[in-house]
Amino acid sequence: MASVSNPLTLKMREKLSSAYGKTIYSRRFPSVEGVFGVMKSVRNGWQFFRRTLKKAQVDWAERCIAHNIAKLISFRRVNV
Repeated sequence: MASVSNPLTLKMREKLSSAYGKTIYSRRFPSVEGVFGVMKSVRNGWQFFRRTLKKAQVDWAERCIAHNIAKLISFRRVNV
């Protein structure tokens, strides 16, 4: 966790507490967090199945591809 007294943390808190920061953050937050929530809970993304960073990156890429394919299939069902 970031320290409360860290200058960068304080600067970011200031930025996010402004009206502009709240507007920007409100647009960003739900879409990003939702994807990670689905990746972790629905698609069993709590851990990687391969060792080494490079192999874990491949594992993550495969999960992202699977997530995007599932979204494309669901969009197609809705639009047919």
